[in-house]
Amino acid sequence: MSKTLRYYNISLFLSCFLIFGLVYLLSIHNHRIDATRSSFPTVTIVDKNNDWSLGRDPLDALFDVGITSNGTPIYYDRFPISRAECKVNDSISNELAFPSPGIASTSHQSNGTTLNTTIWLEYSHDVPNLVERNYINSLPVSFRTTENTSQMAYSILIIPAENRTLKEAVDDHIRLTNESSIGFHLYNNESFPLRLNDELAYRLTYGYKGNTTTEGCISCKEMDLLTLNDGKLHIFGYFGALEEFSDFMPTALEMIGTTQWKNTTNKATSDEPTQMTVHENATYRIRMNYPSDWSKDETTTQQGLYNNIITFYNYPDSDATISLSIDNSPVKLNLGENLNLDDYLQGTIKSYQNILDNFRLISKSVTATLDGNAAYNLTYTYDKGSVEMTVTEYGTMIGDDKVYYLEYKGSSPNYYTSLPIFSEMKNSLEINVSNLTYENTFLKMNYPYNWVKEEGGTQDGYNENNTYSYVTFYSPVKGPYHVYKAYQLDIDYDDPYRSDGEYRLPFAVRYQADRLTPNPHWFKLITDKSFDGKIERVLSNESGVKGLIEEGKGYITLSLDTDTLNLPDQIYITLRAQDIFLKDGKVCVLIDDTDFVASPPPEYSLSMSPTSLKEMRRGDDKNVEVQLRSNLTLPFDVIFSSTQNTLHTDFNPNNTTGITSGLTTSNLNIEIPKDLSEDRSYSIPIRADIQLRPTFNPGNRSFVNITKVIDYPVNVVSDLTLGQNISGFWNVFGPAITGTIAVLVPVGTAVAWFIRKRKNAFLVDSIVGLVKSREQGELNEEQFVRSIKKILREYF
Repeated sequence: MSKTLRYYNISLFLSCFLIFGLVYLLSIHNHRIDATRSSFPTVTIVDKNNDWSLGRDPLDALFDVGITSNGTPIYYDRFPISRAECKVNDSISNELAFPSPGIASTSHQSNGTTLNTTIWLEYSHDVPNLVERNYINSLPVSFRTTENTSQMAYSILIIPAENRTLKEAVDDHIRLTNESSIGFHLYNNESFPLRLNDELAYRLTYGYKGNTTTEGCISCKEMDLLTLNDGKLHIFGYFGALEEFSDFMPTALEMIGTTQWKNTTNKATSDEPTQMTVHENATYRIRMNYPSDWSKDETTTQQGLYNNIITFYNYPDSDATISLSIDNSPVKLNLGENLNLDDYLQGTIKSYQNILDNFRLISKSVTATLDGNAAYNLTYTYDKGSVEMTVTEYGTMIGDDKVYYLEYKGSSPNYYTSLPIFSEMKNSLEINVSNLTYENTFLKMNYPYNWVKEEGGTQDGYNENNTYSYVTFYSPVKGPYHVYKAYQLDIDYDDPYRSDGEYRLPFAVRYQADRLTPNPHWFKLITDKSFDGKIERVLSNESGVKGLIEEGKGYITLSLDTDTLNLPDQIYITLRAQDIFLKDGKVCVLIDDTDFVASPPPEYSLSMSPTSLKEMRRGDDKNVEVQLRSNLTLPFDVIFSSTQNTLHTDFNPNNTTGITSGLTTSNLNIEIPKDLSEDRSYSIPIRADIQLRPTFNPGNRSFVNITKVIDYPVNVVSDLTLGQNISGFWNVFGPAITGTIAVLVPVGTAVAWFIRKRKNAFLVDSIVGLVKSREQGELNEEQFVRSIKKILREYF
């Protein structure tokens, strides 16, 4: 071989080697990129409309003192007991509605490195005009509203009288107030003596200049009512912004009018021992009487969507208990429906049947009342170990998302012994009370439930060390006054080192705006949480995000660079809209959570074996196999069902845990009714509802169903004649029973003659039934022949 040829061959070899090597390296590189995260086109998930839910944890409110845009503090500590209390009047429809749009649907897609998500809102946000946009960064108009933010205050100050007369005490109060206030001026025409609960009192009304951080007003007005009782000076004060002074003046006067001193004759009489004592809960706005010799447990416990408010008991004399609880589930379980008491009662009975041992229904009714409201009544028994417990329950619906229910239970004879007490307590129950009771060592009074109570401190230059008691009540902010808005993308994934039940949502992308900043605007935060969820690390904080809500557009866009977070290939995502605002003195914490979805979406295929049933006759039934194949390792549950009503279908099992990266099967029995009127081809819709089931699910959130449906063809033909049945029988079973042919042939001839003459349909049905039993393996050959001989012997 020449040198030139050898050189050419070597060059060709090296060129091929480099080309193939380059291709190999590129393939490895591409494989590595593809392995990080898969890209997928846009996937849209529909969310339920009008599904705002109340934040049940007070921590959801984020803070207990709000700040207006001018620096005025806003105090609040009351939460609504139903989301219906958070609705406002819509100026366009003139109907009650939530002040912010919820989530209508979401869509997300990925190019392998960036996850882009769009939150489609139920309607467009109100946004400012173009001139204002740069200043407020496209915040909704409702968020910038500053109306009705001023709070008035009512206070009670009790100090030593120090042997002063009322006039001397009034003069001292004027002097101290003048010294401690700027621009003090007395309204002489609004200052005069009067009587309060048969005690001589004096009313002072004056004005002064304040500041927003202490008095909550700049031009302030105050009315003080001074009176002496039991050697103490009581000063009842009502104060706030001059322009809103008259708004809550009637309420303040009413609060003063309910005051009772504890050293009065009437109060001493009321302190005598009684059989019943009043219990009041300001958080849930309930009041009821209970036996004074019973104990009570006010530890609020929560089990899922159920809150136990209080339990009364008389241990060790009795095991009977009376408890008041709240069910927060109706809006979640029956969203979009007009849930009524009967629906709720039926669901309650069904749940008790599933969770209680040997549940036995005694009586039920939806004609009862609880605090004058329509209520259901339920009585049942169940076994608690070896003891039979009897339970009576009354429940009433509050708004569209709460049920308050009073439960009484005990073992015999304790149940019947305390039944009259339960009846008296039930009749005394007040739900959603409008006034609460304030009581200290010296006095007792009523105040509206939506006024904030704050104890401690002093005013008007008095020495705190010489103060017996001081309490302030702040009037409600009418609202709605928004203090916080957020749109959030939460990310979770299956972690082999995480045990079930531990709290963790590792990553969150949150756009938020709150009034804790002087000029509210949007922030974008990306956070990571510790394993126990107690520590949050901010990975990114971008301030002053503009254009988040475009004018006239009802959507929010969020994006996340998944490569920088080093996320696994398969993740779960959920989205949240959160709106916090003040309305009528209550903090409305509204949350709209979407169901969890997988990203990228999992893939499933549904098929049947055999692929069809071609010749089915009346009375026939066949078993076919439903096959669901999963291509991913995500854990899931599947429910098989069919909406076919003409043909009878039964799945076994119909609900099962799916096999990841494998084949999940179920047996479907299809039965043709004997009274079917038409011979034709039927299509049975076979449905598989798939729900992802990750190893961890914070808050027991639900997952979007992945539904697969196929139509399974079944052809129903006319019934066989007797001759066709016998012919088919001999074709199938003849070779196996050749030893009996000699016996059956003459008998068969006689049978045919008999049938032709007598046309006995019962005999035909008997023979056809035996043929089917033999086909299905219910009879062996010997049993089949013996049965045939017996029938022919009887009828021939």
